[in-house]
Amino acid sequence: MARYAALTMVHQEEAYFRLWLGHYGAMLGRENLYVITHGGDPAIVALAEGCRLIYLPRLSVDGNFDSNRFEVLNTFANFLLSQYDGVIAGDVDELVFVDPALGVSLVEFAEQHRSASPALRAFGFNVFEREGEAPLDMDRPILAQRRHVRCEQDYCKPLIVFSRPGWSVGFHAVPGQPYLPNGLYMAHLHYVSTGLVADIAGQRAETLAENPQIREARAFRAKWWGRRAKHARDYMSLMSSRPVEDLDDRIEELLAELRANIVQSRWGGRGYFQMAFQKRQDYVVRLPERFGRVF
Repeated sequence: MARYAALTMVHQEEAYFRLWLGHYGAMLGRENLYVITHGGDPAIVALAEGCRLIYLPRLSVDGNFDSNRFEVLNTFANFLLSQYDGVIAGDVDELVFVDPALGVSLVEFAEQHRSASPALRAFGFNVFEREGEAPLDMDRPILAQRRHVRCEQDYCKPLIVFSRPGWSVGFHAVPGQPYLPNGLYMAHLHYVSTGLVADIAGQRAETLAENPQIREARAFRAKWWGRRAKHARDYMSLMSSRPVEDLDDRIEELLAELRANIVQSRWGGRGYFQMAFQKRQDYVVRLPERFGRVF
């Protein structure tokens, strides 16, 4: 039977990490989950019992942090691929899954497509809290409570890999032509709850206060971090006002549009490509009820 590992890097963000652990732990077994903990936050360490923990120091954070951490992630993924048939990676608020209608597990799906490309991209979307929705209950399936999403080309990431990935910052791109199979999805959960967004914004503000050198090297990142809560509120408000289409009615044309428009990625250098929409949709989509069984 094929052996797969899951890989992420985390600091704080315990709520997202719980979801990541539940999703991939049930699928792969905790002994196959590799967690790079940046700073060894005790809450993260406690939650990750049974996983493979890798500690990195957090003495300071500067504007080169993202590029440095992806050197680590790529190197570690390269090693894992000498031991495993495939690696499923992503940020801790990103969960990859297969449409339940296909009736196969994520590993089975990956094995069906491994000969097509060294990296499988998932159709990515932002799951957001729509105005008027009840607060998120973390003890209930997330996609049963949050069915409205925004399709985002930048989140169609190559998160299942079979050979040395060479990920760009953010897992957004790998070298070579993108491959996006039918039925593979990635839920980006950053906007899933106004309460969680506020918590993360507070953590980022604390990081900025403790590491003023971020502003010196990456002023634009510091500005975005400082306004994260407002940005999220504005995003969720705007998306709540958009008309709604059903994903099942739109997915074929959305996939066709992405596959037909391969462009140079804004992440990574020469040879890094991504798929893009010709124009941004003026609607959001509603997930089918069956997705509520996934997580």
